[in-house]
Amino acid sequence: MRKQIAVLFATLLVAGMCCFALAGCGEDDAASIKGEWQVQDTTVTVVFTDTEFKTVASTFEYSIDTQDKTITYTQGEMEGQATYEFDDDNKQMTLTESDGDGGTQVTTFVKVSDDTSAEPTVEYGTPEADSEEATDGTDELADE
Repeated sequence: MRKQIAVLFATLLVAGMCCFALAGCGEDDAASIKGEWQVQDTTVTVVFTDTEFKTVASTFEYSIDTQDKTITYTQGEMEGQATYEFDDDNKQMTLTESDGDGGTQVTTFVKVSDDTSAEPTVEYGTPEADSEEATDGTDELADE
């Protein structure tokens, strides 16, 4: 009988710890999403605040459901939803949403900073071209 009680207690303890851990994960997601993110392989940045998802062209209100791993965003009458996933250290986020034609669109973001007051940016060119210009000296000559 004692053994059964000990096993029951251990099972309840483990179940309680799992529930506590899962509840904490959702809070981490809500905190982790906030900040400045760069769209992978582009020069575009976006910013998530507590309630807004800002791009250069638009600002969307959003809410995050940490249990279902979804983000719902609205702008005026328009509404959309995406599922999200973070990598292990919350420095990369993938959003998957409908492409409007029956398929899906996947966008990967890389965390730039936790700055929720940053402004979204778009720099023309590609990240590779920008780094080549910075290293080949042509920018320095143009300034002279």
